[in-house]
Amino acid sequence: MAETKTHGGIIPGRQTDAAGNVPWQTRAAEPTDYEAALADALDRVLGAGHHELAAIIAGLKADGVCAPDGKAWTPDSLQAVMRRLGA
Repeated sequence: MAETKTHGGIIPGRQTDAAGNVPWQTRAAEPTDYEAALADALDRVLGAGHHELAAIIAGLKADGVCAPDGKAWTPDSLQAVMRRLGA
């Protein structure tokens, strides 16, 4: 069985399609560096138990991850990015 490469490492034994996606992923390309950094920061924030929008935004700010336009996150901007990324 093949190993899946992810932005954070390898998932042993996980099957991928021709684009390198695991079956439940629908992305057309690998995540950008920004998307990977955002995902890593969200993993840390959510892993620390912060699940309310304001706490997530505060955690992203503390990690130094700005919105894609370089500005501070707002509830609307974070929700728009999550919708765009399919989260």
